Amino acid sequence: MAFLRALHRSRQPLFLHPEGWREGLEDTTNASGRALSHLGIEHIAAYSPQARGRSSGCSARCRAACQDLRLAGITTVEATNAWLKAHYIAEHNAAFAIKAEQPGTAFVADRHEAWREALCVIEERTVANDNTIAWSGRRLQLPESRLRPHS
Repeated sequence: MAFLRALHRSRQPLFLHPEGWREGLEDTTNASGRALSHLGIEHIAAYSPQARGRSSGCSARCRAACQDLRLAGITTVEATNAWLKAHYIAEHNAAFAIKAEQPGTAFVADRHEAWREALCVIEERTVANDNTIAWSGRRLQLPESRLRPHS
């Protein structure tokens, strides 16, 4: 598996700290920000009018594509993928593609399978004295470990 080196995106709270977006503070406490940071993917916020326009135009184009899918009666993943290949991708690239400044790929290999730990939900839990945690209305027993006493 390979990942992008950088992600250009709008300045939405999805990736930015809610109180620090003007300063460009990244919010690694939310799932998306944490995952991208863990994978080493640089966050590049759209500050220029051109970049914001591309981001807004892309969002509008995606909304239009969803409407086109509905009007065409497409309801399955397979049919959607076929429609995207036949209609959407070439039009999207014609409207938004920009020639790369540097040759080569923008992807880096995930040799250590970092995605397994990055693309997950992380929740903080307190371990009780009996080595259990509460989750979803249940008590779960933690396996024995040399790192904590177990009786």
